Amino acid sequence: MTYHHSLPARLPEMIFKISSLKDGGHRFSLSVDAAKFEDAALPPELFPNPVAVEVVLTKAGAEFFATLSFETVAMPECDLCLKPVARKLTGEFRVLFSQDRSITPGRDDSEVRSLGKNATEIDLTEDLRETLLLSVPMKNTCEPPCEALHKKDAMSFEFRPDDVNETLEASKWQEALRNIQNKN
Repeated sequence: MTYHHSLPARLPEMIFKISSLKDGGHRFSLSVDAAKFEDAALPPELFPNPVAVEVVLTKAGAEFFATLSFETVAMPECDLCLKPVARKLTGEFRVLFSQDRSITPGRDDSEVRSLGKNATEIDLTEDLRETLLLSVPMKNTCEPPCEALHKKDAMSFEFRPDDVNETLEASKWQEALRNIQNKN
């Protein structure tokens, strides 16, 4: 499977037909496979579980207010031991689509979007993708704390050549450290 960054895949389940919607609220519940995004930032290893998505589209004349919320269990790596850690993620995004040209976006252009008079659908694929990405914590560690925290020298920056697996090719910096140590 190849991943790309330029144009994310449009997910059919995240495209909502608006041409026949009556005024009022409309609720959609669906399940999305994150691998369908075909995006390296959303790898199947990180998002192996389905993403439960709820979309509420409220139509009021020429305006559509969309509230997108999701819940899933992601599997980021522990920053210390690199083992997968189960994390329940949730997120929400709101946007107003308007066919009325007199409505101008506020400070944040993502909150109000112009919608052509002949528009027949609203695509929330990119909004879901971005909300998923923003929900992943920057730091992830095992709970309870992983073995890496309990090792005496886990956080030590001391170089010990006997710890280096000699069967693996040493990187340039390891080689340089060995040379420095041998000179002392």
